Amino acid sequence: MLTLGSILALAAAALHVVIFRPESLAWGGAQAQKVFGDQSPQEVAATALLL
Repeated sequence: MLTLGSILALAAAALHVVIFRPESLAWGGAQAQKVFGDQSPQEVAATALLL
């Protein structure tokens, strides 16, 4: 049971890392636009301050 819990915890951590990259590090880039929808440069600039 401990092994299963550890595997699930690692899977959850990996998922958070995968989501963190386009949401925070690559905001406004092609990958983030693809995941979160197309935004104008003005929208990207306005929402970048919220990160």
